[in-house]
Amino acid sequence: MPVERITRVHEVKDEQCLTLNNRKNLSITGANDVLAFSDSTIELDTNMGVLVIKGDGLRIVSVSTESNTGEVSGRITSLEYKKPREKTGLLQSLFK
Repeated sequence: MPVERITRVHEVKDEQCLTLNNRKNLSITGANDVLAFSDSTIELDTNMGVLVIKGDGLRIVSVSTESNTGEVSGRITSLEYKKPREKTGLLQSLFK
């Protein structure tokens, strides 16, 4: 009796994976857009918030908004997510 193999494709847009190799090459899934970049800092809008990548000689190797992936190379010294801004009204910000 043949065995039927069922494969399910499960796409979750909120998933994210960071792979850092030897502090030199970073691969990321869940990257939506590049917000800012220089040779020492790269800010990416991701499914999990704004990711700040710091280091020396940083270079964006590739970014695809279609597949939500990206690659960064250089000497990576830190990866940090920015705290999301609290949404406040105009009056609340004026009277702080």
